Amino acid sequence: MKQHDDGWPELTYRYIEHYAWEPQHLLLRPRDLARLRGQARIKEVYRRLRHEEVPLNYLLNVLLRLVPSTIRRECLKPFGIGQSDAGLASLTLRTPWDYKNIQPDVHLESATARVFIEAKVDARLTLEQIKKYVTLHTDLDEKGGVKQHYVLFLVKSRSLRITDIKQSFDHESTGSAIPALLDANDGGITFGSTSWSKFGQTLQDELERRRKQEDESNEMLATLIGDFLIDLKTRGLLPEQSA
Repeated sequence: MKQHDDGWPELTYRYIEHYAWEPQHLLLRPRDLARLRGQARIKEVYRRLRHEEVPLNYLLNVLLRLVPSTIRRECLKPFGIGQSDAGLASLTLRTPWDYKNIQPDVHLESATARVFIEAKVDARLTLEQIKKYVTLHTDLDEKGGVKQHYVLFLVKSRSLRITDIKQSFDHESTGSAIPALLDANDGGITFGSTSWSKFGQTLQDELERRRKQEDESNEMLATLIGDFLIDLKTRGLLPEQSA
């Protein structure tokens, strides 16, 4: 039986594969191996796994794969995405793949809409990176049909900073500020951004809303979402940072 490409097991295998191709993220560079021995080496691997972006992206993808479509839709609200596009109600998670120039951290898609989320902890966001998302939407439209485009940014702070052009703006302005930085032909993309803290609060609100409904599915959601929120808090992403 063929493995389901967008299932959470395949998602797990893909992230394990990442460390086979880039073992330096697990402290397997020769200089690190020489510097740290025994328990100290194990502790450093433990620390890296719990602070780097790649494992967090994996947790975010698993979460968005397993939650109901209604919660997936709610998770877009802190980015400033309204209810007008019916295609957002039926989004499913696609396993992230390496495209020609960029790999989305999160790829959600329905029959009529496609959403990319770039999740940042400490890594920089550049205008060049944003332009690659615009190009990717165009490329995928040519291969599979035109859809409504979304590019969203999930960051630590209360504002979105684009480092290569040294500009920043509050999240409420992202939808109008980014298109102004791009060429006139931006493909009609809807942009948005929010902080990990606001994103986490949306998940917390969903938990509170469903607590009154006592059934096994809500018990599972309480564990799935609750554990994810604990990880965000442990990483220092709750509450949001001022800069």
